[in-house]
Amino acid sequence: MRSLVFDCEFRYPTGFELALRFETNAEVTALVGPSGCGKTTVLHLIAGLLSPSLGHIALNGRTWVDVQAGIC
Repeated sequence: MRSLVFDCEFRYPTGFELALRFETNAEVTALVGPSGCGKTTVLHLIAGLLSPSLGHIALNGRTWVDVQAGIC
């Protein structure tokens, strides 16, 4: 079983700010919401295409991103 922990904050230069925390053990997870709510930003943060300003991301207990520890 896979475990994803996402607890991050990110701010675009335009002022859009995303602060999101969730944990899932599901094999399939869906992000849903209206256009512009941050779904693609979440995926970019998980993929490492964007770096959060605060927080951490871990998969199966392995840290992928930890801003405070300098891991990205």
